[in-house]
Amino acid sequence: IKVYHSSVIGCPGSWTGHIRNADLCGRGYHLCNKSDRKSLLSKITYKDAIKIPGCYAFNAAHDFYKCIDCENRTAHDDLAGVGRACPIKVERRTSCITGGMIDAVRSFESYSNNMAYQYHSGISGVLCCKN
Repeated sequence: IKVYHSSVIGCPGSWTGHIRNADLCGRGYHLCNKSDRKSLLSKITYKDAIKIPGCYAFNAAHDFYKCIDCENRTAHDDLAGVGRACPIKVERRTSCITGGMIDAVRSFESYSNNMAYQYHSGISGVLCCKN
């Protein structure tokens, strides 16, 4: 599914362990992460992101109004995502995308169970960025 032209796409599927283990992106793409914020992720607006069917996670966190590495710690456990099916959506909050924040899972479900950045039911797949 196209998220931002053909530069950012949603690829369906699940993974085991940390999201960095997700091997769902096709050739020429990689799992989007915080390093893609300036070049690609910031071009995705909140208003466009909430129109995307499903919920696609990527390897970053939206904590404290920043786009940061995803880790299983209190301040790094808000798994970033895009899509109208994602459980947490907050407009006008700084994150990896522009104009709002979308989390692929509820943080209390992930951090408290030591499962931050793992696949959860309700996630459609991952966000892939062009190399």
